[in-house]
Amino acid sequence: MNKVKFSQLFLKKLVPMIIIMLFLSFLAFSEGIGYKVINESSETITIYFGDIDVRMGPYDANIAVFIRRLTVNVSLNPFLYPISYILGDGKNSNTHEKFYHPLSPDKGYDIKDDAKFGAVIPEVLKNSPYLLFIGFLIVLFTEKMFHKLRQTRLA
Repeated sequence: MNKVKFSQLFLKKLVPMIIIMLFLSFLAFSEGIGYKVINESSETITIYFGDIDVRMGPYDANIAVFIRRLTVNVSLNPFLYPISYILGDGKNSNTHEKFYHPLSPDKGYDIKDDAKFGAVIPEVLKNSPYLLFIGFLIVLFTEKMFHKLRQTRLA
C-alpha cells in the first residue's frame, strides 16, 4: 500500500474518530454523566475601605469588596476517565475565586460552574488519548458490521 492510499484511509477514519471523541468529551463534561460533585465549600472574604465614602442617592456608603472562594471536589466516571483512575483515585478538586465589587457590574457567570469546569478540564485532557482510542474502536466495529451486513445482503 502506498503512502497516499494509507493517508487517505487514515483520514477517512480520523474524522469519525474525532467526532466520537468530541461526543464522549461532551459527555465527560456533563454533570451527572461524566462527573458528580461530592463536596463543595465556600468562604467570603470582605475587605472594607473605611476611609472612602461614596454618595449613593440619599445614602452614604463605605466601599467594600468581596472575594468569594469556592472549592469543589468531583468524583469522575470510571468509563470516561480510566486514566485518572489508573494514575490516582478518580477524584479531583479545584478552588476558584471571584471578585465582587458593588460599583462594578456582575458578568453573569456563576463561580460554581467555573470551579467545576476547572476540576474537570485537566482530567478530560489527560484522558483524551483514551477517548480517541474508543472512537477508533467504534469506527472499526461499525465498519466491520457494515461490511458484514453488505456481504449478507449480496449473498
